Amino acid sequence: MLKEASIEDITIIALVQKSGITRSTFYTHYHDKYMLFEDLVYYLCKTAFTPLVLEKVTDDHQEWLEQLKKNYSQTLYVLNDHHHVFAQIPAKSRLVAIRNGIALSKPDFINQLEQINYNPVINKEYAANFFLSGLFLTYEQWIYSGYDIPVEELSEQLTHLTAAQFNLPH
Repeated sequence: MLKEASIEDITIIALVQKSGITRSTFYTHYHDKYMLFEDLVYYLCKTAFTPLVLEKVTDDHQEWLEQLKKNYSQTLYVLNDHHHVFAQIPAKSRLVAIRNGIALSKPDFINQLEQINYNPVINKEYAANFFLSGLFLTYEQWIYSGYDIPVEELSEQLTHLTAAQFNLPH
């Protein structure tokens, strides 16, 4: 439905008719259509991040950076394929969506940070927040700039930025 209309234009009646459920069933699970929309965004984010693979960091880091680029591409393709959903996230809800994405990604990211020996030692929680907040704000900018950079080009840029961020040769 979001391909043909905005969330503002979709009514609860249209939603329940399209899904074949009653209004009482809808209201058993959701307070309003915006809660459903938030769940949809969360589900799509989970779909984007769950299949990502992060290998153990090797000494030359090249294989790890290639895997990161592949992960960036996979995530960007999900965001691009569902642009009709992500572009409709209202400004007031974007921070919640970004925080949810960070919360989904953070445990795996911290696990990766554990494999890198930093001198001086860094706080992995702060490092994860620092990096992931920038990454998710980049995703947000890309979405709200109308997907102005091709997926592969943005994946390449994100990979180079990651290498620079963590002082990895690339």
